[in-house]
Amino acid sequence: MVFVDGQGILLLVLRGLVREPVIRTVLIVGLVGVLLGVAAVLRSPVPLPEDDGSAAPAEKRPAFASSFVHFFPGRTPDGSRPRAGSALVRASKFLAGERVGLRVQTVPDLRASVTVEVRFLTRDTREELPTLLDDRQTFRIRRGLRTYCCLKIPHESGEYVIALLVEGQYLAFFPATVKEGPQQGEGGLFVPVEE
Repeated sequence: MVFVDGQGILLLVLRGLVREPVIRTVLIVGLVGVLLGVAAVLRSPVPLPEDDGSAAPAEKRPAFASSFVHFFPGRTPDGSRPRAGSALVRASKFLAGERVGLRVQTVPDLRASVTVEVRFLTRDTREELPTLLDDRQTFRIRRGLRTYCCLKIPHESGEYVIALLVEGQYLAFFPATVKEGPQQGEGGLFVPVEE
C-alpha cells in the first residue's frame, strides 16, 4: 500500500492537467503575462514631485499683480502739471512731445520701491524703433497711491504701445495714439487732446 499525502495528490492532478494542450497553453500565456507585468513595474520611471508653486523668490518672474493694483498714463482734469496727490483722467491719445502724468497704486504688501522702465513700442510688431530709444524713461515707484510727473510722449506721431518693464520683464502694455502737436504759440505744456 502506498500512502499519498495532500501534496502528492495535488502534484498528480497537475501532471495530468499539464499534459492537456489547452491547459498548457493557458498556463504559458498566464506565466508570460505575469513576467511582462513585473518587467513593466520594474522599468516604470520614478514619478516626479508635483510643483506646489513654492519656487524660490529669485526664480519667480515679476507679474503686474504682484506689484500694482493699477498703473495708467493720464492728465489732470484742469490741464495743470500733475503733482504727487493729483487725480488723473486716464488717456490713450496724446500730442507729440506732450508731458503727462502716471497714476500708480501699488499692492498693499509692497515692501520696497519698484523701479519701472517705460518704453514706446510700435503697436503692430511691438518692437522698439531706433527713433524711440531716446524716449525710454525710468520711474522709481513708491508704495501707495501716487501720481508721478512726467511721462514724456515721443515727438513722432503714430500708433504705439506703452510698455511697462520691471526687472527687465514686460508687465503691461497700454495703447497710445500720438498726434501731431499744435503749432508754436498755440498752447502750453499741457494742451488737452480730444479723446
